[in-house]
Amino acid sequence: MTCHSPKIWALTLVLATSVAPTGHAGRLQSAGKKGLATIARANRAAKGFDRPQAFAAGLLGAALLYAGSMAGPAIGDQFGALISDAKGTVYTSAASEPRLLAGDAGSVGWSTMPNAKLVVTAPKLDQINQTGQIGDCGLDATLASAVVKRPQLIANALVKNADGTITFKSHESVDPMWVRIGPDGSLSGQDPNQALASTAAKEVKMTAALPRSASIFSGWLGSSPHLLKGTYHASGAGSVQWGPMIEKGVAQQGLATRNAPGGAGYETLYAIPASQAMTQLTGKQSQWFLTVDNDPTRVWNALKLATDGNRLVVAGTHQPSWKDDAVATLHGMFTQHYYSVLGTTEKLGIEWVTLRNPHGSRFYGAGSAVFNVTLSTYMATITQTEIN
Repeated sequence: MTCHSPKIWALTLVLATSVAPTGHAGRLQSAGKKGLATIARANRAAKGFDRPQAFAAGLLGAALLYAGSMAGPAIGDQFGALISDAKGTVYTSAASEPRLLAGDAGSVGWSTMPNAKLVVTAPKLDQINQTGQIGDCGLDATLASAVVKRPQLIANALVKNADGTITFKSHESVDPMWVRIGPDGSLSGQDPNQALASTAAKEVKMTAALPRSASIFSGWLGSSPHLLKGTYHASGAGSVQWGPMIEKGVAQQGLATRNAPGGAGYETLYAIPASQAMTQLTGKQSQWFLTVDNDPTRVWNALKLATDGNRLVVAGTHQPSWKDDAVATLHGMFTQHYYSVLGTTEKLGIEWVTLRNPHGSRFYGAGSAVFNVTLSTYMATITQTEIN
């Protein structure tokens, strides 16, 4: 039988609290911190959670910290770097991090994962899944495409510094170029002589902390050994967290889009166009074309030419409507969603396009995230194709 540490009970109760400013909280919070320190010492000494004094201290510490928090500053600022728990998780101050979503200051905290792999040289596809609460499928589909086609883009995006911080390297983003498709699949803009723009390099230095849910249920009902679970970001595979770190980098830099006019923060990730996410990675302007009402043979040739040439390709489905929802569901797909386009193949005269859903599964948790659809299905479900 698995038994959970009383420190988890105490910390989850504390972090779950949304609190009001001012009040006589100092002595209560001080006593609560001592209770939490007792828990950590007991855990390190006993390597278990059966000591009555640790349990009692945990309950007392929870009560005192709860009471102190009710009269103290907001948990996102108050909790800060107070605790490095027995498992090595470090909680950092929200002041140095990108802005969270409105209303999340009391329910989301910042923490580092012990032994987390934030920088990788050989990223894998199962290390990037869109499981957080922000709809950034355009960014996550772009990252998945890069893993398959140009993994060096992922390896070059994050640099671990000697002081433990992470530098996110990217490029300025520009609007994509609308293109026509030639008979052979080649792409050209309205002006055939217009070259794709190159954008300036930029970088931002970040802490290694990530936003974590502070739900009261996250510690003792969840399977994670860490108090705080991922809430905003794409999940990593185990301790591999380069995906969430890139998301944090984009949030910290800020990206002006039609959905977020400006300013750094996690709201800038909402519905981020894949074309702009690709430019941030590559430093080259993206191209896009409408799939609907286009010639299927030309679309097929363009997809084959781009994927065979190791270009990043992401496809966006139709906006929700009763008809398009029904068609997408029939094919195990979602409307208003981005998919990575990983390749093309032809079998028995039928043309197939290989897609990947950034959710990590095909449809509502069922089926492989990587799947094939016929070209006719692609034409029926995809609004636009974006290429870099």
